[in-house]
Amino acid sequence: MEERLPNLLVSPEDFPPYLLLPGDPARAIEIARHLEKSEAIAKNREFHSYRGYYKELEMGAPGAARCDGTSAQLLPNGYPALADLDVPVALGKHYVKQ
Repeated sequence: MEERLPNLLVSPEDFPPYLLLPGDPARAIEIARHLEKSEAIAKNREFHSYRGYYKELEMGAPGAARCDGTSAQLLPNGYPALADLDVPVALGKHYVKQ
């Protein structure tokens, strides 16, 4: 039997190999808006999880807060809560233009 994450109602195997863990359910929706071929994987209450493509790289965005246990269910214990430096720099450049 496949184990599903209780808050997301989705199995870790349903996610693509690359994830953005936004730390806020509302940010997952915003991430999905910027992905090509974006689709919802699952919706449970306010927790909406998405997958799509960014520059031909398949990635996902589980809509869960960091404190609700999702990180521990998807990542090894001790995994740093940091983005690759290119991610926040690119986001900052994008929003400065707007």
